[in-house]
Amino acid sequence: KVGKQTICEFATQLAGILSEQMPSQSGQVTLESARASKNIVYVAGRLEFDQKSATDFFKEKNITLGQFEDTYSRQMTPMLCSPGSPTQKFISAGGAILYAYAYKDGKPFMKFGVRNCRAS
Repeated sequence: KVGKQTICEFATQLAGILSEQMPSQSGQVTLESARASKNIVYVAGRLEFDQKSATDFFKEKNITLGQFEDTYSRQMTPMLCSPGSPTQKFISAGGAILYAYAYKDGKPFMKFGVRNCRAS
């Protein structure tokens, strides 16, 4: 439970709150939708660039997609796990927030999720 709500009820409420704020742009990403299924909130976003631009960027920076995903996930987790925040309460109660990003043409780019807020 999260407060007086079941985890599933809270997931639905959280997805609704997020959906009201969409589309939401942050840098090169536009968050387009959020939906809940059981104890998971799924968030979909679209990037402002295509696969070739991403490949060129990673090559120029000498990083792999995997390294980028790890870095991005490490940066997002503390934001979602901010002490006392609704997302931290949700995740700590057994919920998860999963992100799926696509290139601007709709092809899948990357997925990542936050399933716990415990310090590593």
